[in-house]
Amino acid sequence: MNDTITNLALTEDYSVLHAADELITHILQTNPFSLEDLSNALQENTTIKDSVNEVMDMATKSPTDTLSDQASIKFARQLLVHLALTNQNSASYVNHALSTWRDDRQSVSKVFAYGVAASMVVMVATTEISYKEGEIQIEKKAIDAEQIQAIADLVNAITKEGNSTLPDKSNKK
Repeated sequence: MNDTITNLALTEDYSVLHAADELITHILQTNPFSLEDLSNALQENTTIKDSVNEVMDMATKSPTDTLSDQASIKFARQLLVHLALTNQNSASYVNHALSTWRDDRQSVSKVFAYGVAASMVVMVATTEISYKEGEIQIEKKAIDAEQIQAIADLVNAITKEGNSTLPDKSNKK
């Protein structure tokens, strides 16, 4: 797992963003559970209820609005670090995502929508994602103290860009 963290730290932002995007797309397509059911499971945990509500409100109000470039990079790195530290199979999945996405153009134009980011917070908080021999498996799991910290880190990456949690739309016409 330490090799994965080192690999992640040495990988350029644009590659991390695109690797995270590929990984997120794969996870969301493979997910056998309703995101609503998984979100409801989070609501039962009073320690993280407010944070989860904040992210879900953002996703509901502005699902297609995007995080800034820097917030997208921070979220992508936090997500991949969390998955890499979960277990060796997840670390292998992160390495696979980082090694299969390469781009010589070095474009950082990829950003994440609030809806996608919120979906991933719910997924990593309530499931265990395993990767073995090209196959991904997703299983429900109980939320523990480490998960609560991981959720807090991911929520922070999404919501704490600047002084406000939602984009300022007051000047838009």
